Amino acid sequence: MAIRDMKKHTKSQRGVTLIELMIAIVISVTLLGGLIEVYLGSKQSYNLVEESSRLQENGRFALETMTREIRGAGFFGCLRSPDSTNLTNNLNQSSGEYSAALHDFGEVVTGADNLTLDGAVSESDSISFGGASDSDINLNSKPGQGASEEVDPDNGLEQHDIVIVSDCVDGDIFQISNADPSTSGNVVHNTGNPGVGNGPGNSNSSPECNVGNKHCLSKKYTDAKIYKISRTGYDIRVGASGNNGLFRNGVEIIENVENMQILYGEDTDGDIFHTPNQYLNATNIGDINAAITVRVSLLLRGERDLLPADTTQNHQLLDTTITTNDRRVYKIFSTTITVRNRALIDTI
Repeated sequence: MAIRDMKKHTKSQRGVTLIELMIAIVISVTLLGGLIEVYLGSKQSYNLVEESSRLQENGRFALETMTREIRGAGFFGCLRSPDSTNLTNNLNQSSGEYSAALHDFGEVVTGADNLTLDGAVSESDSISFGGASDSDINLNSKPGQGASEEVDPDNGLEQHDIVIVSDCVDGDIFQISNADPSTSGNVVHNTGNPGVGNGPGNSNSSPECNVGNKHCLSKKYTDAKIYKISRTGYDIRVGASGNNGLFRNGVEIIENVENMQILYGEDTDGDIFHTPNQYLNATNIGDINAAITVRVSLLLRGERDLLPADTTQNHQLLDTTITTNDRRVYKIFSTTITVRNRALIDTI
């Protein structure tokens, strides 16, 4: 009886056939393949969005930084439209620390096509502009043409700062040579190079004042102010990563900036609106120092290979076409910046 029941129980059992197993495997593989495809697609989309966000952030930072500084170019306090007749640059041009791109304040804006500030060819444009800070410091004393000026203490000035002293008629540019101008309230402008890496120092342009290595200014300033002054230059060079980057005064501030193109707005018809009627590059513009606006275009490159294959892309940066052929994501950022002090001077 027990043996008969066992045989009946064994006979009633059913297994999975080979065909059913193969069908189940095919269905599982298909579902798994779909899930993998969805995952990879989502990951690719996430990577593209992340890369685009990073490019957007870097591009906005670059343009906002350049916009803020270019807008203030040409500010020299109350000294309007400074030129060789009313502005004396006392910096030592024969010093190895002197750079025309950073220390020549006779031109508000300068630029070059396909050239970095130090002369290395880079396929990108460069721009340099100068001006003073908006914090003025009163001259307290009524000095002669000596080697120092008296100002309020706690003025924020430091040794090696380049400054301009102006009475709204004339101006003198010099480098502070004493170590404690803020605490002492005394600003000294002796001659000589203050040291490698610290700037050019002051020249000996007034022989009658050259007593004990001292340097005097071009005139006696009484009712005057002192402003910090600097030139700022932007260009594209090879950065620490081996890729191009945006450099400010020789220091890389943003990686993977592939190219920069610049056009300058010129008002040639002199209409009442005083707006540019043509944009030209640094080579073709008549007087770059008279540019009312600056149009900047940057090409930023992603850090990772995210495109499925090498892709030829043509990027139009103002009047220049840049061609790339790789798997990187690129994005163009452009803006037009008004040189406010230049436009204001030309309308007065």
